[in-house]
Amino acid sequence: MNRIYFFIAIAILIAFLIAQFPYAVAKNDDKMQLVYSTLILSIVALGARSLPLNQTLKYVAAWIVVFFIIVLGYSYKDTILNTRIMAELLPNRARINAEGNIVIRASQNKHFHIEAKVNGVPVNFMIDTGASDVVLSKSDAERAGINTEELAYTRTYYTANGVTGGAIIKLKRLQIGEFILDDFPVSVNKGKMDGSLLGMSALRELGGFRIDGDEMVIGKD
Repeated sequence: MNRIYFFIAIAILIAFLIAQFPYAVAKNDDKMQLVYSTLILSIVALGARSLPLNQTLKYVAAWIVVFFIIVLGYSYKDTILNTRIMAELLPNRARINAEGNIVIRASQNKHFHIEAKVNGVPVNFMIDTGASDVVLSKSDAERAGINTEELAYTRTYYTANGVTGGAIIKLKRLQIGEFILDDFPVSVNKGKMDGSLLGMSALRELGGFRIDGDEMVIGKD
């Protein structure tokens, strides 16, 4: 019986994480890694010896506490995510400072990443101040409901992977932190990309940016 509760708890946790970070399993390799990790957990659980009843009840109670902590955290997610602690744990999650500007911390690779919503769908962007446009990868564009097969890739981009095409479209909505940009022009890249890029067109619209130590502040001073 304790194994059943274990699987239920794991399923709830996986569903919660996917809901919070949908772009983390957007690629087939990521999905296969999730399946592999779940199978490993299942094998470990099935190989474990049955626990006595009192131990099983303690085990179940612990998972119930964990579940309610997750629910409580989700209820106060907006407050929690706007703290410096969460900025350290999730550097791509924007927080709003006292002046109403967006603040993000540099990741371990020293680049700045930010989670924005494209037509309501969370997308993880790398901020590229050398890029003039906001550039969506094909996979992110498709997750946002864009039919990439019907686009006209008329713009030419020179990238580290060679020459590729880009299609200019207008998003219904691009939400960055608390800022909303409606009917905003972006480019969908035809070639292979590791992720989407947030270029100067969006940064200028938000009021510019400045670097303050290991933080980037986006907005008007």
